[in-house]
Amino acid sequence: PMTAAASASRRAKSAVAACFWGARADNDLEMAKLRLYDEAGTGHKGAQYALYHVLPAVVKLLAPILPYVTEEIYQGLFARPGEGSLHRAAWPAVDARFDDPAAEAHGELLVSIATTARRYKSERSLPLGSALGCLYLATDDAAAAMLCRAREDLLSVTRAQEIAVGASLPAGVETLTMEGQVTMGHISISVPRMHPT
Repeated sequence: PMTAAASASRRAKSAVAACFWGARADNDLEMAKLRLYDEAGTGHKGAQYALYHVLPAVVKLLAPILPYVTEEIYQGLFARPGEGSLHRAAWPAVDARFDDPAAEAHGELLVSIATTARRYKSERSLPLGSALGCLYLATDDAAAAMLCRAREDLLSVTRAQEIAVGASLPAGVETLTMEGQVTMGHISISVPRMHPT
């Protein structure tokens, strides 16, 4: 029989893994890729800053569960010269400067769009890396302005070749089902050709 401590440890590990793989890897990393690769771009430093603060926190959260691996990662990537063990470092804390309900709502909207694009590809047995021709997003003016600012991140996470934001979808566009204040649609999907073996 599993002890209460083992059960709590398993639940903690599952919660941290779900956070990292579900939110951080699937969304944050995928959205930041284009900005990270474009060193001359205006968003490069912001993407680096965000990931530099998120990734050490995730490593710290995983430290009680994976002590040796996380120590190596922390010492190799994040520790300052002379800094001791990760296991003596302060536990991650919320930085009140980043407590912004509007930004969180915008982030949730971007994640919802990414999830809808992934679901669309999955339902059609398309590789998640396959390109969408043009992704149309229809919404109100307030959300439209935010989506236009997040264009590069949306291109990165959905693999759309183009993002078009407006008040309504053009005629002939397939509508993708999505909850919330945005209607999604697309015109074409480009699937990479498979080379015969």
